[in-house]
Amino acid sequence: MNIYVLLFKEVEVALPLKSAYSKIVLQHRSEQIKVMRHPRTLISMWSHHEKMLIVDQELAFVGGLDLCFGRMDTREHRLEDMPDNREEVRFPGQDYSNVRIADFHDVDKKERCLIDRKSQPRMPWHDVAASFRGPVVKDLIVHFIHYWNHAKVDITGPADKEGLLNPRFSVYADSVPPQKSKLEGMSTLELSQEMGDALDSSVQLAESKPEPKLRLTLHSRMPQPSVSVILPECAELL
Repeated sequence: MNIYVLLFKEVEVALPLKSAYSKIVLQHRSEQIKVMRHPRTLISMWSHHEKMLIVDQELAFVGGLDLCFGRMDTREHRLEDMPDNREEVRFPGQDYSNVRIADFHDVDKKERCLIDRKSQPRMPWHDVAASFRGPVVKDLIVHFIHYWNHAKVDITGPADKEGLLNPRFSVYADSVPPQKSKLEGMSTLELSQEMGDALDSSVQLAESKPEPKLRLTLHSRMPQPSVSVILPECAELL
C-alpha cells in the first residue's frame, strides 16, 4: 500500500518553502511514499491552498491551516514556551515562531529557532478542521485522484501512464446515471440567485440541528505549507 503526497512547488526566489527538500525527506522514509510537486510552471491549472488528508478510504480531514512549521497549536494558545525541563518543550525549533517578527527561512534546519523564545512571544494560530466519514469521503478521494493524475500528466506528458491513480469504487452508483447539473447554462445573475437560495437553506438546516459534539483540529510539522495527502487503500495504480 502506498501513501501519495502532493506538494505545492513554489517559486524559490519568492517563497522559502524548500518543497524539494520535503519531497526528499518524505520519500527517504519509505519506498511506498510517493511525492509530486506541482505546478510545473506558473502557467498551469493548479491549487496550492488545499489542506486535505484521507485515511484508508474511510476517514478524511479538511482544514484551513497550512500543514507546516509554526502552525501547530493547542487550545490554550500559549505565547511562551519556557519549561524548566527541556523535554517538556511544546514548540521546538521552528515551531516556536512569530511571522510578524521573523518569517520562515532555512526550513531544512527545523531545530533552529528563528526568534528569541526568552524575550519574544510566539504567534498563536486557531482553526477548526472538519472530519468526514461515509459516502462524502469518496468525493474527496475522486478530487485528489483527479488532481494527482492532472499533475502527473502535466509533469511527464500524456504518454506516460505509470503512476496514474484509479479509484477502487464506482464513481456513480449503478442505478443512478450521471445527472446534468441544473446550473449549466445559467446566467451570472441566475447562478448567484441559485447559490443564495442554497445558502439560505443550508443556514436554516444548520440552525435546526444541535451543536456538534466533536470538533477536530489537524496539525502537522512539515516545512511544506501546502499539501494534500492520500493514505493507504484510497487508490491503486492503473
